[in-house]
Amino acid sequence: MGVYTLVLVGAGIVAGGVAVALSFRGRKSEAEKERERRLKINAAGRICDGTIEKLAEPATAGSARLLYYSYTVGGVTYSAAQDLSMLPPKVRIGNCHEGFPASVKYHPQDPSSSIVICELWSGLRPAAHS
Repeated sequence: MGVYTLVLVGAGIVAGGVAVALSFRGRKSEAEKERERRLKINAAGRICDGTIEKLAEPATAGSARLLYYSYTVGGVTYSAAQDLSMLPPKVRIGNCHEGFPASVKYHPQDPSSSIVICELWSGLRPAAHS
């Protein structure tokens, strides 16, 4: 094997390694995508009144803890659920009770995209905390 061939093989291996590293670096986990969505709505969202429908505790270890809520924007009523299990442990959820009021932040261009709680904000009202 000549020196030229070795250089080409080496360059190909390096280029392949760089391409693989770059492709993995840009991928975000579902948890990171959801975190970014929550923070984007928190930063740019509008606030409206909503109602806690129910809090579904996980049936098994590792399953989602879902907060169901509803709210109305522009005469349209939305029913939504937020997975609270993706929030960091430092975020206090408190006791959510069915029928209690809550503030909901929604994306102005997509009112169906909403949150009740995130890392930096909570729409749970004091009466809903224990």
